[in-house]
Amino acid sequence: MDKTLSRISVEIEILREHMHKRSEKVGLSHPDIMRLSRKLDKLIYQYLLYTRSLKLL
Repeated sequence: MDKTLSRISVEIEILREHMHKRSEKVGLSHPDIMRLSRKLDKLIYQYLLYTRSLKLL
């Protein structure tokens, strides 16, 4: 796996786990969860853009 792709994947998994644990304590509608969810969305979007750029090469 490409280093950048691997790094993004690891970040996604770490953030996903953190968000899940935090949501068990504060609930899904807590502002912290909303912030983490937006951050996770951005990472997933980066991952998708990067994988698409690799396919174009």
